[in-house]
This record gives sequence, C-alpha cells and structure tokens, in this order.
Amino acid sequence: MAGIPTDEKRNIEWDPVLEASSSAEGSANQRVGITVECPRATDRFSLFKTTEEITIQQIDFVLQGTTDVTAFVQFDPDRSAGGTSVINAGTVVSNTTTGQELLPVDFDNAVIPAGNWLWVFFSAITDLPDEINVSVVYS
Repeated sequence: MAGIPTDEKRNIEWDPVLEASSSAEGSANQRVGITVECPRATDRFSLFKTTEEITIQQIDFVLQGTTDVTAFVQFDPDRSAGGTSVINAGTVVSNTTTGQELLPVDFDNAVIPAGNWLWVFFSAITDLPDEINVSVVYS
C-alpha cells in the first residue's frame, strides 16, 4: 500500500481471548490479539486492563506488506502514561510469512500487576505496511 489519506478510516480487528491452553506447569494460558490495517508510527491500541497479576508467556507479530515496524507492548495503571515495556528495546517486526515469536527469555518485564492497562505502541514504521497483527499469550 503506497499510502492513504490521513482522514481515511482504518480497519482494526479486535481478537479477544479466543483460546485457552495449559502450559507445561499446568496453568491456563489465554491469548488476546489485535490486527491493525495501515498502522502508523505513534499508534497506540489498548488490549485490556488486568484484574489480577498476569505473566506474559509469548508475543507474536506478523506483517502484511514489505516494511519494518518497531513495536512495543506496554503496561501501566495510567493509560495516558508512557508505560513500562515488556521488551525495553521494543521489537523490529519484519516477518511477513510465519511471523515473529517472542518468548519469556526475550522479555525484560513479563509480570504485569493487577489494575494495569496493556497496550501496543508502534514507534517507527518504514514505508506503510498493509496490516500488522499482534497476539499476546498470558497466564
């Protein structure tokens, strides 16, 4: 996609908790995701607010369109705050086929306290991708 006018509406698909699975330790995992059409640098999209402490188990990203997107998954009780990043340096997403899977070994801050908002923030985008999907698995 070469570019869209700034007043054109974009499609955002919310993928609420669609699956539950058990980890090796026996705890139930849940997944939430969001697909954003034509993401732009500085976009921020809320995923949910925690009601209890959670631990991020996995984050998956995949793009449509050739580009790079620097993405952060962040949390804070104040949604207007800068937030704490699950991965401090963010993630440069460039995979358009099988996606990029990040696991706890990649995380700086995987434990999110109760009462925190969790959101996705795109800080830099090269060109304009058609869409990006971000999925978060947590327990």
